[in-house]
Amino acid sequence: MKTTQVVTAFIRYQGNILLLRRSQKVGSYRGCWAAVSGHIEQVPPLMQALIEIEEETGLVAGQVELRSCGPSIEVNDESLQRCWQIQLFIFELVDEDAQITLDWEHEELRWLAADQLAELDTVPLLAEAYQRCRAAELEFVQSLNALRHDRQQGASALARQALQILQHSAEGAMDCDDEALRQLMALRCHLLRQARPSMGVIDVLLKRWQLAVDERGHQSQPLATTMADQARRLMVLSQQAVAECGRHAARLVQPGQTLLTHSCSSTLMAMFEQLRGQDVKVVVSESRPLNEGVDVARQLHQWGFEVTLITDAQLGLFAARADLVMVGADTVLNDGSVVNKVGTSLLALAAREAGMPFYVVAESYKCTTQSARQMTLERMAADELQHDFPQDHIANIYFDITPAVLITRLIDERGGDS
Repeated sequence: MKTTQVVTAFIRYQGNILLLRRSQKVGSYRGCWAAVSGHIEQVPPLMQALIEIEEETGLVAGQVELRSCGPSIEVNDESLQRCWQIQLFIFELVDEDAQITLDWEHEELRWLAADQLAELDTVPLLAEAYQRCRAAELEFVQSLNALRHDRQQGASALARQALQILQHSAEGAMDCDDEALRQLMALRCHLLRQARPSMGVIDVLLKRWQLAVDERGHQSQPLATTMADQARRLMVLSQQAVAECGRHAARLVQPGQTLLTHSCSSTLMAMFEQLRGQDVKVVVSESRPLNEGVDVARQLHQWGFEVTLITDAQLGLFAARADLVMVGADTVLNDGSVVNKVGTSLLALAAREAGMPFYVVAESYKCTTQSARQMTLERMAADELQHDFPQDHIANIYFDITPAVLITRLIDERGGDS
């Protein structure tokens, strides 16, 4: 049985897939429905797929964008004494005005949903091939959506989650040629960086990942392995930075003091781990609307701290009763101001009025070149507030900006600056 390497490129538009019926002039599978396909010649698979797309449909590279590079599939056809080794791709048609022009290899086209493939007389395993390639894309899409909608974890944890998504994407794309892998991972990195615009640490760490991959040079190991390794390396560095932040912050808290905090921060949780067993009282706000502060209070109570849980509205009252105020940050802007859970700036004002020090604990990975004007403060669904009121008249902005002038000190993994 002869082995032949080919590409199959599924073109998708508004959820439907482009199907082409093979003409009577082709050498095999006459009259069968197929995606764009062709033999791999003297070029990498991605380039071959783009060549076939242009030849068979008239679409050029700028009109389609790579969305998935699935694991290869093998089809044995006894009637042809041929083993097809197929590299799979999914492209999205991004030019709404594009016109499909068929060449001599095909005589008809249809746009169909994926579940309609089984209704047609297709080339072998066409539906299975699409589902296999789609599965790799769907795993990323689900992970991306989970990151977008996560309201419990802090920015550092979500940045590591984004890196882990890139790691898994790379590990699942070992069959892709290097150029396909670069394009695919660049797109996914971009989507992850845009997923949580108020959390600068995601953007910073993913930019570092991209830079490390771009600077890899000539290496014997596969590009996908390098991509996965760099994601793991940055996850470790992030965790180490958080731990160091906690160690430095713990030195600012003296036995017998009362510390007031707002929302959930991985750096502060690292600090509290350092303070376990010491005589430190903690006041935690519930941090509406999803009350992640309640989980913080529960954890600290389990660790043996004397904890008081308060509503966000009581922060000003308790600022005057605390010895120090300490929060984390999602982003540190170029002027030293910080983006954090909404309510932080009011807490900082209350701390200044009460004469209490206001500390921010954030690893240096959260420092960006963005200004306050450039920062997007994420707005979440109005129904999270659970009010019987017109939804379009409810504001649910999750983050605010605390000016640097209100911050006593910023503590990072190096100890911090005034």
